[in-house]
Amino acid sequence: MLTMTPIQQLEDLVATEKKLREVYEELVRMDTGEGEPFESLLVKRQVMKISTLANDATPSVGEYSVWLTGGTTTITDFDDGVEGQLITIIAEHSVTITDGTNIFLKRSVTAATLNFDMVASDTLTLICKADLKWHELSRSRN
Repeated sequence: MLTMTPIQQLEDLVATEKKLREVYEELVRMDTGEGEPFESLLVKRQVMKISTLANDATPSVGEYSVWLTGGTTTITDFDDGVEGQLITIIAEHSVTITDGTNIFLKRSVTAATLNFDMVASDTLTLICKADLKWHELSRSRN
């Protein structure tokens, strides 16, 4: 039976502690910067800020992904979008999103027009393509 001397045991303990420290430091690097790597590995949640669109036919969507409608002006385009950007519009008002030149909505068999006449709490999710045109991904009628 091999036994370790106290010096060997101490060296083994130091090596183990060093390895644990390296693992801990890697977890800290993986963290979001809040200094709590273990908690952040257990639960990662994404919180999106919600902003309000200008009451404009072509409101800017450059800074956020989730937007509340800002009025009842019919929306024909969204300014300041970038390729791959997803936006979700949540209706706070009755507002029309116009299908056509800059916004392409899904076709509905029963709809009289392709426009989306949103009412309070309806949602619309769009993606911006390379040509800076918006394409509907989904909607909800609430």
